[in-house]
Amino acid sequence: MTSGPASHPEPIDHVSRRGFLAVGAGALLASQGAAFRSARAADLAGAGGRAKNVIVLVSDGMSVGTLTLTDQFLLDRFDRRSHWTGWLASGGARRSLVATESANSLVTDSAAAASCWSIGQRVDNGALNVTPAGAGPEPLWARVRRAGRAAGVVTTTRVTHATPAAFIVNHPSRSDESEIGAQMLERGLDLALGGGAMTVSAKALASRPDVRALSSRDELLALRPGAHAGPVFGLFADQHLSFEVDRMHDGAIGRREPTLAEMSRWAIEHLSRRAEGFALLIEGGRVDHAAHNNDASILFEQWAFDEALRVALDFAAGRDDTLIVATTDHGNANPGFSGSGRYGRSAFARTQGLRRSFEWLTDRHRSLPAGERTPESFAALVTEATGLVIENDERAILARWLAGERVDPFAERSRSYCPLGSLLANRHGVAFLTPHHTSDHVELAASGPGSERIPSFSHLTDLHGVMIRAMGLEPALTHAR
Repeated sequence: MTSGPASHPEPIDHVSRRGFLAVGAGALLASQGAAFRSARAADLAGAGGRAKNVIVLVSDGMSVGTLTLTDQFLLDRFDRRSHWTGWLASGGARRSLVATESANSLVTDSAAAASCWSIGQRVDNGALNVTPAGAGPEPLWARVRRAGRAAGVVTTTRVTHATPAAFIVNHPSRSDESEIGAQMLERGLDLALGGGAMTVSAKALASRPDVRALSSRDELLALRPGAHAGPVFGLFADQHLSFEVDRMHDGAIGRREPTLAEMSRWAIEHLSRRAEGFALLIEGGRVDHAAHNNDASILFEQWAFDEALRVALDFAAGRDDTLIVATTDHGNANPGFSGSGRYGRSAFARTQGLRRSFEWLTDRHRSLPAGERTPESFAALVTEATGLVIENDERAILARWLAGERVDPFAERSRSYCPLGSLLANRHGVAFLTPHHTSDHVELAASGPGSERIPSFSHLTDLHGVMIRAMGLEPALTHAR
């Protein structure tokens, strides 16, 4: 009926199963615990102090279910918890529950949410640091640069996408990414690593001879951090970077695109050369996309984000000058393990065998000759991508969905990949509520100077004040629109 977890290569920055067995569970857990205790010491030492550096890590669209599921996924895989929950368990992080509504909606989008962090005000969905009244306060990373510090963004989406854009630009529409890319260059962002070669054009980059442009993982890793004095823009894909589960199983992608942890490590090493300090956004942007798709490979996206969090915690360990914040902008799709009885742990273990994303699956199906694009060929690709089998009695549902029919009483769940996600939930138990963002309160964890100011319940806008006070920034300017 179903196949078991498949063996496959581990991602470059992740601990392999063989490596785990080699060092032993005790050694790995002891190392993890030591890092968290160091983070705790840095948190206590930095309490009430000034932050030279700020690192904000955003797992875009991370519902609490995503955090929970990935924690269990890593327990099953490595016999250890995620770095996020290990950080919390150590007592080394302050925790807050965060409300997320925007100026015009109970359910925020990423542009409005990240604008809350950047300017400390609510804006309408779709806007980047432009208030409902039309004002354009100076974005946070622009204020950081005006104070003489370095500022950068690292993301698995296009670098001009909503979340990274909100830290540096003012624009009434997140959709105008060509203009957003031009503003990023104009405002002197020191570093941008991610996708987006189609939105930050070669012509725009050529107009700035001081910018070092990179296009591959090899180029990034060959460039010594700090070796280039001007801005560094690493654009490793035309659009977004690949989903993590696809990168893991396609050597060509792995050679072309760096992992989020690799980009984060390089960025921190590069920006930390600035004597005055730095501010860095690290975004796991495709967590959100996997949630929209109701794709259980979201576990691999969150895992990749968790490895980037470990990089940031390692940098901050033993320091008293770095504020680390890990959070999200909103929930999305509300995934959870809903199985009991006949499902149980053996069902969830099947997520270990996922090999490809839903996007890969549908792209492959579309590439077939027209006469071969059948429900049967799609079901075969599902098995290739997931190791799971669509049963005969489910193929009628699959065929109706592929034909564009409504197959769920909740109309929204007949769109996008929701029916496919539901069919596979019969095998691994990971079910999703919706293909959309939700109004749920979300998680935030922080350590280092300034973290003591974070209340146990807050709104997205509150983090702005925490960061500017921690960095001692001058009042914001107003950018004319």
